[in-house]
Amino acid sequence: LIHIHALPKDDPEAMNLILFRDKLREDPKKKELYNQFKQGLLKKKISREEYRLSKKNIVKEIIAN
Repeated sequence: LIHIHALPKDDPEAMNLILFRDKLREDPKKKELYNQFKQGLLKKKISREEYRLSKKNIVKEIIAN
């Protein structure tokens, strides 16, 4: 499964996506926290939009720490 984002190089959203990716790569605990959070959301049987919106806070938390 591949998920691709296409954004201009210096777009703030692109910078956040790269920072988030790097944080997950460098810290296995953050990666596991994020994976478990997503698995919990999947069990709730929510819409794709609700799933996307629900992840915002944990993404911000991971980027901030």
